[in-house]
Amino acid sequence: MKRRRRVLHTLPTNIYWLVDMRPFILKTWPAGRPFYCGKTVHPVERRFAQHRAASYKPSRNKTAMRINSCGDDVRVVTMEIVPAGDDWQAREKRWIEIIQFCFPYTTNVSAGGQDGMVGYKHSAKTRKRISHALRNSLRGRLAEEGRRHREMWKRPNLKLIVKQRAAEREAKVVRKLKRSLQQIENSSITC
Repeated sequence: MKRRRRVLHTLPTNIYWLVDMRPFILKTWPAGRPFYCGKTVHPVERRFAQHRAASYKPSRNKTAMRINSCGDDVRVVTMEIVPAGDDWQAREKRWIEIIQFCFPYTTNVSAGGQDGMVGYKHSAKTRKRISHALRNSLRGRLAEEGRRHREMWKRPNLKLIVKQRAAEREAKVVRKLKRSLQQIENSSITC
């Protein structure tokens, strides 16, 4: 299987902050208090809607919990628009450094500048729970069935197995037809 090459972003990258705008925060921080820095190649309002949707689900995600505690008093502020092809990773890292320096207790888990959660590692207990949940989920069962199916097709006597199954299906159809004919003969009324 060929590995796909990474494609550079062809869209500009928006680096944004989520800002807490609750009334008691505005007394201390008149422009609001930022608590999260993120990036997206889509409009920031769309990304905020995704954050908001994720906050409705039960989660221990710090950002989701903070959005829930703020209610409707959250604002999205675009900090920088990085042109397509420029180094958005370095810019995101810089903005995360700024937000963490100026506003302690932010909800960013990683230093930024990468896809995914590099630098964040689940505990052994959490990894075991995730593994168990995936194994017992429909997706996990389908994956296991797919593995068994692939293993079956790798067997050396594959043609023989296919022929046997075809013969079994054919024999089953013949048995059903015979039973149906017997029922018709037994149920027919003679004059």
